[in-house]
Amino acid sequence: QTATIDVTVEQPAMNGISVTKEPTKMSYFVGDKFDPSGLEIMASMNNGKSAPATDFVCTPDMFTQPGTQTVTVTCGGHVTSFEVTVEEVTVTDVVIAGKPEKAVYYEKQALDLTGLTLTVNYNNGKSETITDGFEDHRYVRR
Repeated sequence: QTATIDVTVEQPAMNGISVTKEPTKMSYFVGDKFDPSGLEIMASMNNGKSAPATDFVCTPDMFTQPGTQTVTVTCGGHVTSFEVTVEEVTVTDVVIAGKPEKAVYYEKQALDLTGLTLTVNYNNGKSETITDGFEDHRYVRR
């Protein structure tokens, strides 16, 4: 005797995703791009197994507001999230990198800032050099 049984083989489907390891970088400054390095996402499957998810997308890709921000992870129509800290960029100090060419003035003579160069340092480790755009002030005797 012979018996025939029809069998349907289905590919496992994703039921959901979860963060199994947060990214290495969890603190940012306004204007920084999100860095997913170290982030591990696990996909739970309908067959009871789990598998690492590799084709996930994180948003936002750049932080524009200070405070606690939510990073949303999407993969295969499923969503999870985690929070990072975003700090406002502020000036830490201003250094005179080059003095103005003129250093001696007479009363009511206009200030000439030609040659003045400032280095502005920020709390995010960046700096910029400013060589123009200074306001012209007059000396006022008090």
